[in-house]
Order: sequence, then structure tokens, then C-alpha cells
Amino acid sequence: MAVDVERPDGSRNLLVPVIRDADTMDFRAFLLAYEDLVRKVHSSSFGADDFVGATVSLTNPGTLGTVQSVPRLMAGQGAIFGVGALGWPPGFEAADPRALAELGVGKVMTLTSTYDHRIIQGAESGLFLKYVAECLTGQHHFYDEVFEALAFPTNRRAGRRTVTRR
Repeated sequence: MAVDVERPDGSRNLLVPVIRDADTMDFRAFLLAYEDLVRKVHSSSFGADDFVGATVSLTNPGTLGTVQSVPRLMAGQGAIFGVGALGWPPGFEAADPRALAELGVGKVMTLTSTYDHRIIQGAESGLFLKYVAECLTGQHHFYDEVFEALAFPTNRRAGRRTVTRR
């Protein structure tokens, strides 16, 4: 994952530590590993081993307001995914919130994929992005698994999970 660090002189540095075996983790384990690496980067307590062995990486220029980017692969990587800012669709940015609600317009986020064709075929990348979109809209029991991994209190109603407010 890419971590943007602002230096004391105002310049920026992008560091890319590696979450190892992320594909074997549930959401809680991934979140803890992610937070640990971000903490290490911001406190400058990381080591060289924290940056070795990335095969797939994630960059989030959306935190800076970027809607979409085309991230560049580093040597040895098979793919990099860029997450854009969550915002109103083009043409609706300045619309009245009441009109947006009446029209049923929701916010969108762009997810891009740059991949090495020697490792990943374009169709596989497209299918992966489709799967991510399905997960974010509640398919594949995605949120059930996230809530369960975080031990988040829920109630089952009509076959769907709802958050219990305390």
C-alpha cells in the first residue's frame, strides 16, 4: 500500500510498505496490519524488510481529492490499484443536495487498475474490478464478513444485517 508522508520542508514522499499474505487475512487482521505499517511509516520506525516483496499494491490518491489516476507499476509488481475520491458524479458536483436526493443521485468512487500483461490478462483485471464493485454493493456476503471479523454488533432482520446502535 502507498503511504503519503509530508516532510518538514513541505515536500512529499511516497513510501510503499508491504502487507504480507494479505490474501489469507480476514478484515480485522488486514486492518491491524495496515494500521501497524502506517504507524511505522509516520513514526519512521520501519525497516528495509517492510518494503520488500510487493506483488500487488494499493494507492489512494483519493485522500487528496484526486478523482482518478493511472498508477505506475514498480519493478516486480503484477498490478497496482488506484482508489479515487468519493464524490458526486461529473456534472452534479454543484447541484442542490435536495435535487440530488430527489433524483436518487449517489456519490461514486473510481477504482483503476494498472497491470503487467505478462502476468495478468485484461479480462481478469476487469473481472476483479467488477467483483470489488459487487462487494461494495453488499454482494458476496462482504459486509457480513467485515462485521464478523470486527466483532461488530449486528441484528439479523429479514435476512440482512443491520447495525445495532448503542
